Amino acid sequence: MRAWKGGVWSLGGQAVNVIVTLGTLAVLGRLLSPAEFGLFGLVLAVHAMARPVLDMGLMPVYLKLERIDNHASNVFFTVNVAVGCVIAGLIFAISPFVAQYYESAALQSLLKVSSLSLLLAALGGQPQAALVRSKRFDLIVKAQTVVLIAGSLLVIGLAWLGYGVWALVWRIVFEAGARFMILALISKSRFRLVGFQEIQHWIHELKFGLEIVGSRLLMGWVGSLDKLILAKFGSLSELGGYSRSQQFALMPDGNIRTSLTTPALAYFGRMRSENKLDNYLLLFWVVFLCAGGPCLILMAQGDLLLPIVLGAQWMEMGWMLQWMGLFGLAKVLQGLSVIYFMDNRMVNQTTFYSALSLVLVLMLPASILYFTGSIYYFVAVFSALSAVFWFVVLARALHVACARYSRKVASVGAFIAMTAGVSTWAAMALRETMMMQPVSELLIASGVQITVCVAMFYLLGREYFDRLKNMALGKQ
Repeated sequence: MRAWKGGVWSLGGQAVNVIVTLGTLAVLGRLLSPAEFGLFGLVLAVHAMARPVLDMGLMPVYLKLERIDNHASNVFFTVNVAVGCVIAGLIFAISPFVAQYYESAALQSLLKVSSLSLLLAALGGQPQAALVRSKRFDLIVKAQTVVLIAGSLLVIGLAWLGYGVWALVWRIVFEAGARFMILALISKSRFRLVGFQEIQHWIHELKFGLEIVGSRLLMGWVGSLDKLILAKFGSLSELGGYSRSQQFALMPDGNIRTSLTTPALAYFGRMRSENKLDNYLLLFWVVFLCAGGPCLILMAQGDLLLPIVLGAQWMEMGWMLQWMGLFGLAKVLQGLSVIYFMDNRMVNQTTFYSALSLVLVLMLPASILYFTGSIYYFVAVFSALSAVFWFVVLARALHVACARYSRKVASVGAFIAMTAGVSTWAAMALRETMMMQPVSELLIASGVQITVCVAMFYLLGREYFDRLKNMALGKQ
């Protein structure tokens, strides 16, 4: 019952997160320039290169321990603090060289101040792990919501006062510090630093955590190298449009897909193993509709949505959000692949494919950008390759696991691709015939696109539609 309530709290928290984030972006998009967002995006890209190392993969290790005491908690807290100090110190130390490489004097001071957020984030890792272990998801969601709202008010106020990109930097520092203090207060835990001899007793657990970090680190690099490349060979304004478009495109995966997969896998885990493939295919259909659907809307109407939300100065960058919709769909497919590998205890597969995507997905777009200087082709090729790569990875994983059902896997994959293509074409064709205000055009075209998606799901995946209806009625 507590796990179910935790899922409800998580879903509610994600809904609040989306509303507050969109509202904040709508205000900031009119107060700050795309170049200021681009400079901040570069700061976050540098952070993302090292941020996956912050907790050393210790949270999943801590949660799997059968028994826990104050000594173990203190050891994990000490390691978190030590790693946080190292990472923050590293970012601080390399800031002059990064600023020189990107020819931006302001970048040095921005990186130095923002490195404090990494240390504060590391301090908050163990209090959050303690709350997760005790299944107090309601307290975590409440704390994160309070921090998000307070941080949004702070950044809007600072931007209004003319602090520019510094408003964004002070926000992440404030949120990291506030999150640590609130989580430490509500967890009612008192942690202390311990010596190296005590840490040695947990070397085995630390090594296991490092295996998890390897996969996370590769995924972090994949998520940041595109922005680092674009910052070097493009302009800060273009990077600002790209990073904000990517933020929109990642919302379906981060806020919808993650909220659906956890309870679904918990439900499937209680069912018979021979139904495993059908369970996964049903999950993929549902996630495609709920998380992939918004990505398809971005692909068809992104050029309308970006200036509507952020303001007229972003109108020329709307095409980026259209291509980023395809990238968002790729992240949904990647998330499903990782869930499949983790659920079947194939962590090495996650690491392998993350490394492979780092080479295959980025090499060609980066080469195109270097030789032609075309931002358009960089974004288009990167988004398309990402979607194709993770679609193939997911289809191959299911084919290998259930070779005798390869025809069913292929048919579901073809149905999903067909639904995406037809619904997007219908929305774009409708837009060409309409002469309306952008908001009305966006709402009508999106409604048509969603209707087409649901109708094709009913026609092409009738078996899964019936199963989903029976589950909702409690018949399965």
